[in-house]
Amino acid sequence: MSDKQKGIISDQTAHGTPGWFAREVLGFTPYEWQDKVMWDVATGSRPVTLRAANGSGKTQGIATVLLLWHCAVFPKSQVVTTAGVYRQVKEQLWGNIHSHADRLGKGWKLNETNLTAPNGSKAIGFSTDDPHKFEGWHNEHLLLILDEAKSIPDEIWQAVQRCNAPDLRILIMSSTGKAEGFFADSFHGKREFFSQHTVTAHDCPHLSDEWIQGQLDYWGEDHWFVQSMIYSKFREVGVTDFVVAPSRWANCADNPPEPEFGIKTAFIDWAAGGDENVIAIVNGNVVTDVIAWTEADTMSAANKAAGLLVQKQVPVTRIFADDGGLGHPINDALAANGFPVRRILNNWKASQPEYYQNLGSELWHQASRQIEQREVVLPDDDITMKQATSRKSVVSSANKMGLERKEDMKARGLTSPDRADAVLSAIAVAKMFPPTYADDVQWNADDDEDGVGADEYENQLSGAFAGL
Repeated sequence: MSDKQKGIISDQTAHGTPGWFAREVLGFTPYEWQDKVMWDVATGSRPVTLRAANGSGKTQGIATVLLLWHCAVFPKSQVVTTAGVYRQVKEQLWGNIHSHADRLGKGWKLNETNLTAPNGSKAIGFSTDDPHKFEGWHNEHLLLILDEAKSIPDEIWQAVQRCNAPDLRILIMSSTGKAEGFFADSFHGKREFFSQHTVTAHDCPHLSDEWIQGQLDYWGEDHWFVQSMIYSKFREVGVTDFVVAPSRWANCADNPPEPEFGIKTAFIDWAAGGDENVIAIVNGNVVTDVIAWTEADTMSAANKAAGLLVQKQVPVTRIFADDGGLGHPINDALAANGFPVRRILNNWKASQPEYYQNLGSELWHQASRQIEQREVVLPDDDITMKQATSRKSVVSSANKMGLERKEDMKARGLTSPDRADAVLSAIAVAKMFPPTYADDVQWNADDDEDGVGADEYENQLSGAFAGL
């Protein structure tokens, strides 16, 4: 046992170890791995780095305990916490600290992201991209906690290393991302300078075997999301960043499934700023139509879309449309003139919010999954293919999958992925939103109940969208 370990044990006679503090003061029993990590932070001589599966309990079960324990054990000490985004600091760590307020006794003063203990110890939490704010922390007893470290810039870590204290403890922890940056280095090229801990989903009893197997069945054993979320493995640099990998599109296009026609589903992506209006139609498991056109006049675009959907015999309950920006007033006008669409906003909450940043991300990634598994007959359209295989997948600090912004795509010299938006959304909604009726309502292309055929329908609507 090192001199530092002996000293800590001696100083803790009134408060015990972090594990004891969790059990006797905060009222919960840490897992064995949580206890080991906290003991390593308390007694070790090197920064402790932890890579952990999603939902493992690292923030609540380790960071909260260490922060409160440190403040209780060392009078007039300092704890500094940070994360890649302020939400992680405020809602995760400090939200959990506040949940223990009634167990701390008198004299503890808690604000949103800071506290003062009765013995004069202080703790503060913030997120910043300004490394200079990390250079002024000096105390005889100093604890630094870096949560979701994969999203913290290297400059912040460099500033952390300038912090000076006779008794300094550092905890770095995160779910995994790309194998780059100081957090990945702490497990790879710079590992000799750190004390490492790795926790998988199998080490966490609250993550059931059924849940884990469900993720493996859904994503596949080798999917990078599973490798990170379940096994805490880093994603190698150079692995495709695209939502739809070009090789997977090619494999699905060259080896399509047997066509199975059924009820048609359409998705409309309305244009903005000179981009293409696009209608994509899926019939069963076949993308039958990708209709794209530029139209400066929104009234004409609405007229054309209405006529095409009647002509293509898409059921009235199976027409989806982007409702963002210019799409909203066009969809309003369509609905007012007896042509309802089912509206979709990309920034809506995903149906599986534990995986995706928003609904738009979910649609692209769900369609990508169908393409990967060769469940759909893709269109023979080079523009759609190039757009679909050029958009990057991004991962949030909470390890949720998102999409590269269109502005960033344009900065890379790419056009707006209008055709891919429509096609991938049509593929996804066709599966995610089952038909309302088994025998869905159809337009009569030859003669509707008012005696107006499909060819005449567009003419009938002329002027209906004036002013758009």
